[in-house]
Amino acid sequence: IDSDALLDAHPGAFFNVQSGTFYFQNGGSLNAIGTMAKPVAFQRRVGGSFGGLVFENPPGILRDTSRIRQVRVTGAFGACGSHTCSAITSRDQHVLLIDSTEVRASGNGGIALVARGSRIHQTLIDSTGTPTASYPGLYLHGGTFADSVRIRRSGSIGLQVAGAIGDT
Repeated sequence: IDSDALLDAHPGAFFNVQSGTFYFQNGGSLNAIGTMAKPVAFQRRVGGSFGGLVFENPPGILRDTSRIRQVRVTGAFGACGSHTCSAITSRDQHVLLIDSTEVRASGNGGIALVARGSRIHQTLIDSTGTPTASYPGLYLHGGTFADSVRIRRSGSIGLQVAGAIGDT
């Protein structure tokens, strides 16, 4: 998703990925707002290769924001961003606001929040990595916030914090 484009995924939207990664770059962003009854779903097709959702920095000194609420991400191998490899990962100028979301069966880490002001709330991260994986279930960089997050069955550590959480 490129050049100031917005992927606006409505309740019940279903992305069944055979091969590829969703890259949001050059001002591209995501507004995926599902409901409890109709979540937005991103999942790897059986036998496929799905990298996940990667949020790159916009050009120049601008900041982007993407919103993810009532979303399920299943079977992503976890594409690599600037700090870790996760099913959902961002750079330092792309704010992610994640609420009531599930990440399951990621080959590497689950979620990486890097941009100051990013928040994750009421989210489940389940079955990430392998027993020899070096990526955390949840990676939080300085200036990010997390509450009511459950991390289960992480192949590596469940939570990695770099810098002071919530520092400004």
